[in-house]
Amino acid sequence: MKKKAGVVGYGNWAKKIIPIIDEVCEIKFIANTKISYKKPKYKVDWVFILTNNKSHYKIAKYFLEKKINVFCEKPLTENYTQSKKLISIASKKKCKIFISEVELFKNKKIPTFIRFKIERKKFEIFKKKNSSILFRLTYHDIYLLHQKLKNEKIKEISYKETPKILRLNILGERNKYNFNYNLASKKRVHFINNINLLSFSGNPLKKMIMKVLQKKVNFKKNNERALFCNYLIDKIKNYEITHRS
Repeated sequence: MKKKAGVVGYGNWAKKIIPIIDEVCEIKFIANTKISYKKPKYKVDWVFILTNNKSHYKIAKYFLEKKINVFCEKPLTENYTQSKKLISIASKKKCKIFISEVELFKNKKIPTFIRFKIERKKFEIFKKKNSSILFRLTYHDIYLLHQKLKNEKIKEISYKETPKILRLNILGERNKYNFNYNLASKKRVHFINNINLLSFSGNPLKKMIMKVLQKKVNFKKNNERALFCNYLIDKIKNYEITHRS
C-alpha cells in the first residue's frame, strides 16, 4: 500500500520532484503560497518540504510536532542550532526526518586523496535574493566528503563569493580541499577530482525517496551529515568574517 504524503512547495524544483513523489506515494495535498500548509486536515505518513531554505525550520517543526515524518530538501535549515532542534523534536516525537542527499544515491565511491579538487558549473539566468552559493552548491559536496572532513583539523580557510562565483579552499592537517563553483557557465560540470558526478545510471532521486519511505536508509547518519554541513558552513562563514581585511 502506498504511503500517504503531503507536499509543501510548488516552485521550479518542486515541480520536478512532485511527479516522482506521485509515483511512489498517494499525494493528499500540495500546499503553496496560496494554500497554507496548516490548512489541509488529511492524515499523512510523510510531508515533503520543497520550499526555500529560510522556511524549512518553521514548516518542519510544525509537522514534526504533529508526529508526522518529514523529508526536507537540503539544507534542513541554514542554522546549526535550528537543525539540531528539529532533529531533537523528531527523536522526542518518535518520527523520522530525512534531509535530501541525492548525490549519495548515485553510488559513486570517493577514493582517498591528499588533495580534493571539487568543481561544479551550471548556468542560472538570475540570482535569487539571499541565496548563497555556499549553501546551494557546497552542501552537496560537504556531505559527500563528510567522512574525510569530519576528522580533519582545519588549519586555514580561504573563501570568496560573488553572485555567480565561489572559490573555497580548506587546508587541513591531512588533506587539502579546493571548491570551485560557477553559475555563469553554459557547460554543466560536477567533478570531485576525476569522478564525474553527472555520469550515473538509473534514477537516484526516485531510489532515494523510495528507500526513505520504506525506512531502508540510515536516518541517524543522514542527520549527522546534515548537522555537519551546517557546522562546517557556519565555520567557513565565521572564518571569513573574523579574517576579513
